[in-house]
Amino acid sequence: MVSRRFEFRMNKYRANQDFSFSPLYLTREGFEALKAKNGAALDCFRLHTDSINNVLNRLGKENSLTVCVIMDLQDWFENTVIPSSKSSSKPCALTETIRALHGALVKGGRVFFRSAGMKPWYLELYRRVGFEVECIHERPIAGKVPIDRVNM
Repeated sequence: MVSRRFEFRMNKYRANQDFSFSPLYLTREGFEALKAKNGAALDCFRLHTDSINNVLNRLGKENSLTVCVIMDLQDWFENTVIPSSKSSSKPCALTETIRALHGALVKGGRVFFRSAGMKPWYLELYRRVGFEVECIHERPIAGKVPIDRVNM
C-alpha cells in the first residue's frame, strides 16, 4: 500500500517535472497521436517476451524485418574481438545474436543502436557477419545536450 506521504511526494514530483526533454511519445500530443484510430500507428511494432535470439531466429524464417532498433544490448557482452585464453571455435553469444539479426532482416534492412562507447568493440562483429557499419551521430565527451531527449 502506498503511503499518503509518498503519494503526495510523487504528485509534487510530477507537477514539477520538466517534460521538455521527454521523447515525443511521452508528450500529451504524442500520446494522443499514438491512441488515434484505435492505435493504428502501433501496428508496425511487435512486442516480444522471449530471448532476442529465439525471436530473431523465428523471424529469420520470414526475413520480415526492415528496421530493427536495439537498445543497450551489446554493451553487456564480453569483448570477444580481443582473443582471450577462453577463446573457442564456437561463435560468441553476441556473434550468434548478430547472425540471427542478419537472417531476420530483408535485403537492405537496417539496424540502429546506441552504445555507451565512442568506438564500440562489437562493430567488428557486425562487419564480420556482413553488415556495413556507419556512425550516424557521436555525442561529444562532456556534451550537454541529450541525444535522444532522455539524456542517455
